[in-house]
Amino acid sequence: MKLTLFNGFVLRQADLQVRVPLNCQRLIALITLRTSLTREQASGTLWPDIPAGRACARLRTALWRLRGTGRDILRSDKGQLSLDEGIEVDLRDWLAVALQVIDRPECVVTVGWAALRPCGDLLPGWYDDWVLLERERVRQLQLHVLETAADQFLRAGRYAAALELALGAMHMEPTRESAHRLVVRIHLAEGNRGEARRQFDRCHDLLIRELGVRPSEELRALL
Repeated sequence: MKLTLFNGFVLRQADLQVRVPLNCQRLIALITLRTSLTREQASGTLWPDIPAGRACARLRTALWRLRGTGRDILRSDKGQLSLDEGIEVDLRDWLAVALQVIDRPECVVTVGWAALRPCGDLLPGWYDDWVLLERERVRQLQLHVLETAADQFLRAGRYAAALELALGAMHMEPTRESAHRLVVRIHLAEGNRGEARRQFDRCHDLLIRELGVRPSEELRALL
């Protein structure tokens, strides 16, 4: 089975989508993000605003419904709930590549730029505290991966790949000056001073309009 958390919860077996109720989706997602939890931890996180007894009852119902799908999705071992080892998770696959890039930036060229493009938001439309925290953590990691990879491709003279990744970071966070700075550097490396100036002007106007600040000296010094 394959579990997708980027751009929405989807569980598939082969080409068929496995349909599970929302409470079961939330349980699966929580266990996946936390690796493993006790039943008490899971119920307390999913239903923090109701008495512990009722929360545990809801958890038992969710587990019963999951068993009713006839598929091995969650495992319970010594009081710990975890995702079945046979399920692939898009987030885990991406994290493996992302952490490799952060730890060893020089590996970027062999990984390839296509594997590093933005993946989208984690579980969009879910507003539980545990989701919001993880979504922001992954978003920040995506931004750093994009910028790290763009810088490495720039150093290698792979300007198209560098620009694609830098623009991806800029699209994710339009007021992120470090992404704008990368785009300016790439244009300058290609000899496109006009493009670099236009990018600087866009960044300048955006920062003034949205944040009331001017570009840093580091960015201004590039031109």
